[in-house]
Amino acid sequence: MCIRDSKTNWDLSGTWMPYDGLFLPYQEEWLNLGPINAGLKQYNVTYPMMDRYYQQIQAAGFHSLSYFDIGNWGTSINMSYRGPNTTCGERPNGMAAPCPDPDGSNEFLRDYLWDGLLKHGWDLVGGKWMVPRTDWVGTTDMDTMVPVFEDLLVEQLDRHIQKLPHFEGIAIDRLDYSEFFNYDYDDNTSWVPRNGTKLPGVAVPDLTIWGPARALRLSYRHTFERLHKVLHPSATGGAKHQSADRVMLNNCNTLCRLDEMRSFDGTFSEGSSLNAVAWTGLRQPTILWTYGLLPDLGVLDSYFQQHLVMNVYPMAPMPFNDHSIVPGDAVVESAYQDYAPLFNAMHGARWLLTPHPGLLLGPSGGSVNVLTSESHGDARCKYVVPVMLADQSSSSLTLSLLLPEPDHAVLELQVLHPGSETPVQL
Repeated sequence: MCIRDSKTNWDLSGTWMPYDGLFLPYQEEWLNLGPINAGLKQYNVTYPMMDRYYQQIQAAGFHSLSYFDIGNWGTSINMSYRGPNTTCGERPNGMAAPCPDPDGSNEFLRDYLWDGLLKHGWDLVGGKWMVPRTDWVGTTDMDTMVPVFEDLLVEQLDRHIQKLPHFEGIAIDRLDYSEFFNYDYDDNTSWVPRNGTKLPGVAVPDLTIWGPARALRLSYRHTFERLHKVLHPSATGGAKHQSADRVMLNNCNTLCRLDEMRSFDGTFSEGSSLNAVAWTGLRQPTILWTYGLLPDLGVLDSYFQQHLVMNVYPMAPMPFNDHSIVPGDAVVESAYQDYAPLFNAMHGARWLLTPHPGLLLGPSGGSVNVLTSESHGDARCKYVVPVMLADQSSSSLTLSLLLPEPDHAVLELQVLHPGSETPVQL
């Protein structure tokens, strides 16, 4: 699968999985996470049900990536859980498999994954903490490089390939967890506060004692690389053709770092940090969450044009989207249709990083970007130049281009406007 040719969504976290970390249980039927996640219905899930969904989405010309999250484990976690050691099924390595219910997540954490639990550490926002952290739906924070946990994550991804014939890839949630530091390991690089707890009535924490730790950035990169190899057998000699490869996208979740992108094929991010996610898309496709839009033509023009000039695709309305845009507003949906040909023309576009390749002259203002293009496989289309956000009261503007072309090169120019699918020859 090549993401630049896709109309892509990704599954809501609780749609199929029983809890974080156990995305595909080791049995043939289980209950999904259900109503604990923003009113999502709870129902029995099977592998054929999941695969039929992906097949139907693809038959309609779209793609849906499976939810994945490497930084958490379980739901309704109780660190003092005293229940029995119950397991459900057997893993490929012969070890016991976790049960797909809250008690199962507690039991498996206590008996098999405890070494991977993030128990003591530091982060820039919260300072020092010396008890395990929990997050949404009572999940834990984990250090992904600890083998007992990382091996399970890799095994879970391989399970998608084995059990779901129409599986096309994953979107990995919550890069923000990678900013934590684990006091219980030393990466021989990190040096962080050891008494950085904020004191009552003191705005700045005490930072007088420092010491070693492991940056979860390094843990995440290690895990990302292993997951990438599972999804990209052509890169490791496991397959002769890229058609066997599957996509791996990343949700920056407001924390976008180029140094975390090496293993990814692109991003599909929550939040509204347009510029931040755009930098992750210099050489990869980038999709940004749309929470909702007002039926105001000026607002809509500005919204879509900002995305075009930054080479970022906006999330489109889809039924049952969770904390994101859904269908139902005719004005908003019409604007999506008007701008769709422009976003289609951006497929395969990548930022041209030469100095000052485009400049707008005159009083009309506006913004311009210059992108290299692989649009629709047309070798004649070498560049895409979004000219956006200009003063609409002005009838003309002047565009100056400085392109890496031979002297006296002859270029053919076409213009595509919102609401039109046919370029105008200049």
